[in-house]
Amino acid sequence: MVVGQILVAMLMIIRVYAIYSQSRPILIFLLALTLIAIIVATVRVALAFLSDRLMAFRRTVG
Repeated sequence: MVVGQILVAMLMIIRVYAIYSQSRPILIFLLALTLIAIIVATVRVALAFLSDRLMAFRRTVG
């Protein structure tokens, strides 16, 4: 599922880059936007994992 989403996102980046006549600023913007999205997703997953671990710890302690 995730692999399919990544492939589609890559194809969309390539398409937009091509539509804008292979403009370097557009490519940089799209890659920066992608990097920001990856960072946000990673942080959210990490925080959810830590939250689950903390809740499990609190249940065992008291």
